[in-house]
Amino acid sequence: DGRIQEIRKTLDQNDFVIGSFARMEKFQTPFLKVLEKVLDKCSNTKVVLAGMNDRSPVEHALKRFIKLQRAFVLPQTDVHILGHCINLGIDTFPTHSGFSVHELMAKGIPVVAKKDADNHTNLRQRVPELMRENDDGLVELICDLASNPDKHKSFFQLSKELLISDSNDNKFISALDNAIQVSQ
Repeated sequence: DGRIQEIRKTLDQNDFVIGSFARMEKFQTPFLKVLEKVLDKCSNTKVVLAGMNDRSPVEHALKRFIKLQRAFVLPQTDVHILGHCINLGIDTFPTHSGFSVHELMAKGIPVVAKKDADNHTNLRQRVPELMRENDDGLVELICDLASNPDKHKSFFQLSKELLISDSNDNKFISALDNAIQVSQ
């Protein structure tokens, strides 16, 4: 894809790329404001957002950073490919992005998330140390990871392992057996 090549040309080895992949409607104002704060506060960060549907509201919200080539808004793309171009995933909020974060975690890419009322079903599929209760905490976490490569790398394997353990069939069967025994 030509846009991916265009993005690669703007990156240098010190850039920390944050990405999220979902339908454009999921990139809502509260989420975009957090990304703006991160881009304002952490000069080595760039953002890649990709998904289907109307990109214009997202492009309008991030236009200042798009002009500076620090934010990129792409059409629907393959997370299996583009996921390898980012350092950190971020789950959308208040509507969460879905299974694309699992694809990132399976690649060992840490995913940060906001812990909120709408995310209660996803909590067991997130690394607890990568979740924050509020916007400012999320901004601080992202900037900390962007400026601390060792800390960032410490979450690679943990992200993979969490996803693998969550999909473990034996764990599910054991929980099901326990529930059946309790109900008898």
